[in-house]
Amino acid sequence: MAQYPKPNAKKIFFPCSSSSSRCSAASAAGDDDGEEEEEVKKSDDASTKTIEEIKADKTTTVTSKNRKESIPKNHIDAIIPEPTERPHERWVNNKPYNPMSPTVGQCEPLPKTLPKLSRGERKETAYDLLIVGCGPAGLYTSTQASAKGLKVALIDPKPLAGWRNNYGVWCDEFQALGFEDCYRASWPRAQVIFGDADTPEENDRQTGKFLDRAYAQVDRAKLKSKLIYRAMENKVEFGTQNVKSVKHEEDDVSEVTLSDGSVVFAKMVLDATGHARKLVDFEREFTPGYQAAFGIVCDVESHPFPLDTMLFMDWRDDHLDDAYKSVNDILPTFLYAMPFSNTQVFLEETSLVARPGLEFDDLKVKLKQRLERLGVKVTRVEEEEYCLIPMGGVLPAFPQRTLGIGGTAGMVHPSTGFMVAKTMRSANVLVDAIFEALRAGKSGMDAADLVDESIPASDSTLFSAKSASEDIWKKVWTEEDLRVRTFMCFGMETLMELDIKGTRQFFKTFFNLPRDVWGGFLSWNIGPTGLLSLGIALFASFNNYMRYTFVTSALPFMGSFFANFASAQNKFDSSRWGGAFLEINTTPKKMPPTLPGYGGIPTPKKAKMNFSETLPTKDDVSMDEDEEEKEEKEEEDDDDD
Repeated sequence: MAQYPKPNAKKIFFPCSSSSSRCSAASAAGDDDGEEEEEVKKSDDASTKTIEEIKADKTTTVTSKNRKESIPKNHIDAIIPEPTERPHERWVNNKPYNPMSPTVGQCEPLPKTLPKLSRGERKETAYDLLIVGCGPAGLYTSTQASAKGLKVALIDPKPLAGWRNNYGVWCDEFQALGFEDCYRASWPRAQVIFGDADTPEENDRQTGKFLDRAYAQVDRAKLKSKLIYRAMENKVEFGTQNVKSVKHEEDDVSEVTLSDGSVVFAKMVLDATGHARKLVDFEREFTPGYQAAFGIVCDVESHPFPLDTMLFMDWRDDHLDDAYKSVNDILPTFLYAMPFSNTQVFLEETSLVARPGLEFDDLKVKLKQRLERLGVKVTRVEEEEYCLIPMGGVLPAFPQRTLGIGGTAGMVHPSTGFMVAKTMRSANVLVDAIFEALRAGKSGMDAADLVDESIPASDSTLFSAKSASEDIWKKVWTEEDLRVRTFMCFGMETLMELDIKGTRQFFKTFFNLPRDVWGGFLSWNIGPTGLLSLGIALFASFNNYMRYTFVTSALPFMGSFFANFASAQNKFDSSRWGGAFLEINTTPKKMPPTLPGYGGIPTPKKAKMNFSETLPTKDDVSMDEDEEEKEEKEEEDDDDD
C-alpha cells in the first residue's frame, strides 16, 4: 500500500494530573457500596425496615451527596436530575441543562471471578454456541443466546477488562435495545458546523445545522456490568484463554483448541474478535478505509460548547497554520465534542475516513491548534483515546462454518464508523437463526432437548452445522443488507475523493434532507429503495459545483457499485476503475512538501505516549535530523519485536 511521505514531526503532549490512569466507574461504585453498608449497620431503624429497604434509602442519599461533591464549582449545580427522570423531558431551549446521567458511575462492581467452563470436553457435551471475544458484540450475543436456553461458552483472555473506546449512540436506537439506563451523558440535540463562511470571523459566529435527534455517550462500565451479570444469570460459562485454532472436520460439531492446549467442542463457533478478525476467512484482500481519531476527556478552565448540544461535526479549519491547512484541504478532519459540564468536556479530532489512516501525532497537533483558536485551556486530562476503525472493505467469505458478528463481520457503518446498535440488532437476528437451526436439528443432544421438548428422544434427524451456517449467514446478511452495504461502501469511496470544500457542501446538503432520511442512513436503518431515493435527493439538492465534484469523485467506482448493487454480491471493488488502470493510481494524492507527519496507519506501539508534559507551541513541531534518525531506528526496532 502506498504511503504518504513522512516529514519531521515531534510528539505532542497534553497536561495531565499526577495520575493519568483512567477512572474506573466500577471501582467507584464498589467504594460507594462499602460506605452504604457501614451506614446501614448504624441505622436505628433496622428493626422496622428490611436491610434491602434501608440500603435503598441510603443509596439515594449517598448518591446525591457524592454527586454534589463531585460537581465542579462552575457547574450548573442548581440542576441535578432525579434518578428516575428522563433528562430530555425537562429540556427547554436556552435554559440550563445538565447532560450528565443521574446514575453515572453507579453500577454493580464486576465480579472477581466468573463461571468456568464445565463441559465441552467431549462431543457428547458440546456447547451449543462458543463465542470468541468479550467486547460489546460477543458479550451481548452471549446474553441473548443464553436467554433462549442455549448452552454458551465465551472465550476471552481478559473478559473483565474495561472497554477502551468511548461509544456514541443515537438515543432512540439504544432505547429500543433497552439500554437507555446506560448513558454517561446525553444531549437532546446535535450540531454540525460546516465552516464554509467567507471569513474566519464569520466562521467563528457560524452555528451550522442543529439536528433534532438526541445523542448519548455510553457509560461503558455500566453497560459491561449489566451484560456480565445478565450473562452469569443465564449460566454463560467463561474461558480465560486465547483460541489457538478451530477445526470443522465433522458436520455436527467443531473442535476449538485453546492456548493452554485444552480442547472444547461446540456445535457453532462465533468470531466476535472485532477488527482483529481472528477466525473468519476472507476470500479477497481486506482493503478498508480508516477512521482515525485522537480524543481526550479533560478538565478545562472554560469552553464555548452549550451543555444542551452535542457537537457532532465541526469542519472549520481557520485555526490551522499554513502547512496543516494545505493538508486539511485534501484530507479534512473535524471536531467531535461532548460537553459534560462547564469545566469538563470530551474533545476528539477525527478523520472521517482515509486510506491509509491519518497519524495520531498529526491529529494531536490539529486538536491543539483548534483549542487555541477556541480559547480552551486544558488543565487536566482524565483519559486519552486512540481510535482507529477499519471501515468498508470486503465482507468475510460466506457461507463458512465460523460465524461472525461486529467488526469482524463488516458491521461497521462504511460511511460513518457507527457499529454498536447495528451489531446488537444483527446479534438478535443471528441468535434467532442459531436457535431455529438447533431446534430443527439433532435430538438427543442437549440443545435440541432444551429448546424443543416436543422432539422425541428417538428422532434420528441429524444436525448439520454446515447447513445451519449457510442459513445463518443468509439471515444475517440478506440480499437487501448486502445492497445497502454496497451503497455505503460506494459512499465511503466517494467521500474519500472529496476535498474540504466538497466535504462541507456534501454534509450541508445531506443534513438538510428530512430527518428520517439522514437519520435512517446514519443508523443503517434504510432499505435499498430509500438509499436510491437519498442519492437522487442529494444530487437534486447539490449546486452545480457539487454535482460536478460528486460525479467526478464517484465515477471511478460506479461500475463496481452498479454490478454489486444489482446482483447483491459481496464483491464491491474499492480500487479505482475496478483496478483496470491500477498502474495510473499507485500513488496517493499529492501532498505539500512541508507536510509535518502524515504517514501510514499508526501502530498500537506508536500510541504509547507520555502525556505528563506541557503542550508545545505549533512552532515546535520539527526536530533535528539526529532526533529523526533516532526515532526511525526505534520504530524499526519496534517492528522487529
